[in-house]
Amino acid sequence: MRNRRFINALLVAMVLGIWAGAQSPKMERLNPLFVGQTPGCNAGIVSNHEGHLNCVNTPIGFTTKEGPAAEQRLFLGIVPGVNAGVITTKPAGGVELALGGVIPPGTRDYGYTIKEDFKLPESVALYVVIGCGKNDGEVTTNQYHKNCKTIPIGYTLPWTE
Repeated sequence: MRNRRFINALLVAMVLGIWAGAQSPKMERLNPLFVGQTPGCNAGIVSNHEGHLNCVNTPIGFTTKEGPAAEQRLFLGIVPGVNAGVITTKPAGGVELALGGVIPPGTRDYGYTIKEDFKLPESVALYVVIGCGKNDGEVTTNQYHKNCKTIPIGYTLPWTE
C-alpha cells in the first residue's frame, strides 16, 4: 500500500513536471552580449563583441527572439566612430520604434531581453539610461550609469547552459 502511494505520487509529479515544461516558452539564444570592464573606457556599456573599444569586455549572455518570454527590443549601433557595437533600446535617430516599424540606417535589430518571470539563475539584469542626453537609450548592467538614472529592461539568456 505504501509503495503504491509513492508510485502514484511519483507519477503525478512527473505528469505535472512535463506539463509545466510544455507551458514554458522556448527561449532561443540569438545574439551575444558583452559588458565593458575598463573604467574610463567602456565600464558598464553593453556591446556585441569582446573587443569593443579595444578594452576588456566580459560575456554576460544572449538576446532571444520575439515571443512570450521577450521583454525589451534591443538594437545594435553600426556606424563606425559613432555607435558601432553599442546595444541600445532606440534605433538610430533616438525615436521609439512601433511594433513592425522600419529600422532606420545606423542600427540593426539585435533581439530581445527576457522577462523576469522567465529569467534563469545565471541571467544578468539589464538597464537602460533615461533622462541623460546623448546617453539615453544606452543599455548597461548598472542601476546607476555615468551619473544617470536607469530603469530595468529585462534579463539576458545565460552565457552558459
